[in-house]
Amino acid sequence: MAAEGQGRYRRWRTPASLMLSLAVVGLAGYGLHHALRHVDPRSVMLALGDLRWSQVLRAVLFTGGSFLAIAGQEYFALRTAGRPLSFPCAGFGGFLAQSIGHSTGFSVAVGGALRYRLYSLFGVRFSDVAKVQASFSGTVALALCLQFSAAMLLHPALADHVVTLPPYLMRGVGALLALAVLGVLAATLRKKPVDVFGRHFEPPPFWCLLPQVLCSVADIACLAAAAYSLLPPELGADYPTVLGIAVVSLTLGIASAVPGGLGVFESSVLFLMAPARDLAAATVGALLAFRAFYYLGPLLIGAVGFAGLEVWRRWYRRRHPVG
Repeated sequence: MAAEGQGRYRRWRTPASLMLSLAVVGLAGYGLHHALRHVDPRSVMLALGDLRWSQVLRAVLFTGGSFLAIAGQEYFALRTAGRPLSFPCAGFGGFLAQSIGHSTGFSVAVGGALRYRLYSLFGVRFSDVAKVQASFSGTVALALCLQFSAAMLLHPALADHVVTLPPYLMRGVGALLALAVLGVLAATLRKKPVDVFGRHFEPPPFWCLLPQVLCSVADIACLAAAAYSLLPPELGADYPTVLGIAVVSLTLGIASAVPGGLGVFESSVLFLMAPARDLAAATVGALLAFRAFYYLGPLLIGAVGFAGLEVWRRWYRRRHPVG
């Protein structure tokens, strides 16, 4: 029965993932079309030119802080997998996986392959890379839950533009999410296998998992801060709102395999914040700048870094032939 269930899951997984991707892209496209129908592209370009250098500098610094946190998470993920490497090496692997893998929309597969291209030079096996990938993805999920919980606790009116819910209900859901994450962290203190649906899982060591979650929280917080720093002050946006939108958008982007969550974050900001017509161009310009700083720039640097890695691999293999 279990084998039959797994076979059915494999058959439906790809079509379901494709349908989810198309649905998310379609909704994001519709939202962008609806929000941008009155926006003049020339006004957007002028708004990009009006960005202050202080805003640009903050966005670049927060982007750097996000990728530094990713490096820390990768470092501890390797330790969790029992294959510790130096921080620079782990940071480079994490940067390649995120800058390139996330932008392709298939971050798990592409990120795992990129990690293996680097880490295999240091004797790390593919099974170990799979553990690193699983550890990284799992702690990102925990961090997303924590961040969404914080957004609902601090800003229960986050979704009022879509649906009005009592503040106590939003805070209650946020508290439950936080308790669920704390329960998962507490389970790692038991140092015993955990049974989930009849399967045994070895929880990672608490003192390796906790730093990973904290690094992932810092990563998401810096991502939201980079976007927040570029938005026009006249919009009246507050950081908890931007954080909540970023968390939901990241979750949808990861679940649907949309490359870089393209259009999801932008349409969410424009829909939930509903900027006035005179602020629409400035808001769109800020979102374009954010995508350039946080996604396009690292993608280009990651591509150059990967090319350098391939050159170095060839040189290394010649100097250290197998057998």
